[in-house]
Amino acid sequence: MDRVTELLDGWRVFADWQRDVFGRPGPRKWNAHVDRLTALAEVAVGVPAEVARLREIAETHPDDFVRREARFWVHPPVPRPPEREHLDRWLRHPLVDLAGSGVEPRAGVVLLTDRYTSPESITWYGGAGEQIAQLGLPGSPMGFEPWTLLPEDGVLRFFRDGRVIHVPAPDDDQDDEPEHHRPDGARPATAIDVWTFPDALESANRRLVRTVFSNWGLEEDYGPVHPLPTILGVTRDDGHRRLLHLPGVLDIWIPEEDLLQRDFSRTYTRSL
Repeated sequence: MDRVTELLDGWRVFADWQRDVFGRPGPRKWNAHVDRLTALAEVAVGVPAEVARLREIAETHPDDFVRREARFWVHPPVPRPPEREHLDRWLRHPLVDLAGSGVEPRAGVVLLTDRYTSPESITWYGGAGEQIAQLGLPGSPMGFEPWTLLPEDGVLRFFRDGRVIHVPAPDDDQDDEPEHHRPDGARPATAIDVWTFPDALESANRRLVRTVFSNWGLEEDYGPVHPLPTILGVTRDDGHRRLLHLPGVLDIWIPEEDLLQRDFSRTYTRSL
């Protein structure tokens, strides 16, 4: 039996297990099956003829589960922070092939507007006002980048002139929440932590956008592929890090030494 056929048969077995709760094996057998299929797939994606067959399965197989499994390997989704070993494995994937390229991904946050975004979200971007974006902060320590670089609670406000202001959450004995000035035309958004890549690395950024829009590679429709607003990301050679990127509008930058101190007094903007 050839490798792709063995993968296909293994994915069919998985599909049966997924549908039959009482017929599923124990963890040992399940994990052994996963390990065997992973080893097969890792070799297959390095063989062009087998990649072509996997792509056909990903696009045309009648079983949704089998199609998603194949898609996971031929359109490898970008992992999320903080597990760096998952990212390194993704960079080494033959269809990504960025290991050893000198690329240094940085943890950041993308602002996504999709069907899951609450219209009342305090995170938003765009519009006609002087304030151009706002990020709602978690409210508790997250323990990993990018969140360890940002204040823990309240909101972070971004302005067209390059100012960035942190408005803390009110004390427990205060009833009022800070005012949230969302201008006309602003888009409510969901903040998602991701690995970000330099602008020039178009292939990686394209994969990132597709991954975000497809709920980490599991949905049929990848959705529109265009740049997403990003908070935190690339660092220039002069040690300044991009704090906000609004595609086609502006960038706001901060000296990285200030960012490490959560000091937003020296932020500045560059129009795009």
